[in-house]
Amino acid sequence: MNTNIQRIEQNINNLLSTGFAEKHNVVVEVAKIPELEYGNFDDLKSDLISGKTTIRIAPFGQGIGKGMFEIWATKRHKLLFNSISVLTYFLPIAGILLGVFLSYWWLLLLLVPATTIPLGKKVYLSALFGAVGASEKAFCFAYCGNIITVERQDGTIRYRGMAAR
Repeated sequence: MNTNIQRIEQNINNLLSTGFAEKHNVVVEVAKIPELEYGNFDDLKSDLISGKTTIRIAPFGQGIGKGMFEIWATKRHKLLFNSISVLTYFLPIAGILLGVFLSYWWLLLLLVPATTIPLGKKVYLSALFGAVGASEKAFCFAYCGNIITVERQDGTIRYRGMAAR
């Protein structure tokens, strides 16, 4: 197993050992999620590959944040995300200062967040979906935590807490 996936699963195990699983009804096997109706993770992955099922970020998901990002992210993701964060906040401030003292053209640096914020979201989603697609435990944790939903080809959306249909 990949060392990044092992680290992600260890992070999840550490979180689950604190009582998080009982509080949020988290299971670690796809077969134990009744609303998905899959016998195992391999069946789910084959439906994902064939396009019968799609994983999406949950609307109003509670997992968008630095804490959850630390669970999913590899070292490369963390470095890229931190670099983007620095650019997002410091370049506009530098642009204001340089615009006041040198030339108003430096105020164009105020446009930096318009490009860096979507880029940061792509890094977050890349880390999340990379982990979820590679590990059953990561998938179950994200699904049970209402971070992701599963959409079927017929248009039905499955999310944690809904009644099995």
